[in-house]
Amino acid sequence: MKLQLIRWYGKKETRALLLKDNKILCKTLEPSLTAAYPVPVCIPEGVYTFKLEYGEEIGWYILLIGADQSIKGQMLPLKGGMKTGEYTLSPVTSYRESGRFSKLAFLKLMDRLSEWISQGEEISLEISSAKTSMRKEQWYSQKVLSD
Repeated sequence: MKLQLIRWYGKKETRALLLKDNKILCKTLEPSLTAAYPVPVCIPEGVYTFKLEYGEEIGWYILLIGADQSIKGQMLPLKGGMKTGEYTLSPVTSYRESGRFSKLAFLKLMDRLSEWISQGEEISLEISSAKTSMRKEQWYSQKVLSD
């Protein structure tokens, strides 16, 4: 099974959508690519396989394994519910700081992934950039101007 992560790079954070068969599984956040210049802290674009791991302090999480069988990143909830980690994809319910609920989004995603893995599915993830910007044009406004 192939999942797809489509990214939009921003000044404060990198936003993405995790898709299965062009349907959204969840939204994700990563560190900003531009804020970390010249050392990027985003997982490089490419294809990865999933590996479930368990740590005493954090519980179950996902490792992203590259073609050379090395660990390239991980999937975990946001640190303290607010902060993105280096080389980490963090599922969220919303991009707004007031309603991200990363732990909940991560647990829902883990439920789906563990179900697919228990059925014998081998899951891969393709990470790529979006072709267009998520942001509305600068001239676009929610306000209606009157004459």
